[in-house]
Amino acid sequence: KGIILSLLQKSDSFIVFKSHPWEMKKNNLERSYTMDALSLWVSSLDEGLRRRILIVDDWNLRQLFQVANYVITLCSQSALEAAADGLKPVIVGGAFYDNGGFTSNFERFEDAVAAILTGSISGTLSLEEYRKFEIYMTVLLERHLINCSKSGVSKISELFTPYMPQAHAKAIHKELDVMPIFDRRQMDEG
Repeated sequence: KGIILSLLQKSDSFIVFKSHPWEMKKNNLERSYTMDALSLWVSSLDEGLRRRILIVDDWNLRQLFQVANYVITLCSQSALEAAADGLKPVIVGGAFYDNGGFTSNFERFEDAVAAILTGSISGTLSLEEYRKFEIYMTVLLERHLINCSKSGVSKISELFTPYMPQAHAKAIHKELDVMPIFDRRQMDEG
């Protein structure tokens, strides 16, 4: 709300807020809690501000990226998708990927808003930042997700084996003699 209201009051920006499309499918919510709460809040704003905000949940991200100047998120995977499309995500509050060199990072939303309004950050990635994104995603896919090559299968085996696999020792031929029928004579001889 703070980001949206600040941008609406301090600029002539048009804002699209995309809530998580799967939120209403969560068993404990069974509704789009964020979208409902923000829609109610937006309805309390002045009409001039209300006209410049659109709240959606199930819209195509790639289409939204095509008309976006900035993508702001609170640790969402959508930031990675934005970077793949050449946008430089603005991250507020930290994310697992915010040290990759392809995001603008802020602890406080007020600082993010100020950076956007003053133009001190860009909404698009430079070629060097895009290369950093490619490297980050390559390492993520190669080392943290499982691929289907032999090395990926080995990694799965490593993850699910609590001990190092050992080769079977070959038994000496007469070490154990198993007979399908119990034979008392063999016991007496042994």
